[in-house]
Amino acid sequence: MYLWPYNGSNPNDIETRSPGVLDIFMDIWNQSTFPTGTIKGSAWEALHYNSYGEESDWILGALGIPSICPEIGSSDYFSF
Repeated sequence: MYLWPYNGSNPNDIETRSPGVLDIFMDIWNQSTFPTGTIKGSAWEALHYNSYGEESDWILGALGIPSICPEIGSSDYFSF
């Protein structure tokens, strides 16, 4: 999964809080090769849950550095 910051709000307010950063994430998405089935977006868009206080929130919010929260798992959404 390719999840961008600020997943505590729905809808995600990344464009309001960090204008232009979503364009960077989409550019990376469009110019990269991800494994088939990779999901992108906010946690709500991709998985239908909110996630508060991830490291990518702090890195982008406090330091202004675009950061994502990569998640690796199997195709079984219920696996741990």
